[in-house]
Amino acid sequence: MGRAGFIRTPGRVIETAGERTVKVELPNGFVLYAKIQARDREKVGPLAPGDAVTLEVATSDPAKGFVIERKRL
Repeated sequence: MGRAGFIRTPGRVIETAGERTVKVELPNGFVLYAKIQARDREKVGPLAPGDAVTLEVATSDPAKGFVIERKRL
């Protein structure tokens, strides 16, 4: 169960934009920037374009989100 005010959704990394920020495309084609929180950095690990991730997107600002896990393929 996610935090209140956030929606969990899958996504795919398009590009990295810094050490903790990535550009992600959602299944509906929407593109947003997502950050990796410090508490989740060890769990997520380094991300590369093409990686499948799970995001938490705020309902108040759907243009930003947080990467909460990387899916192992």
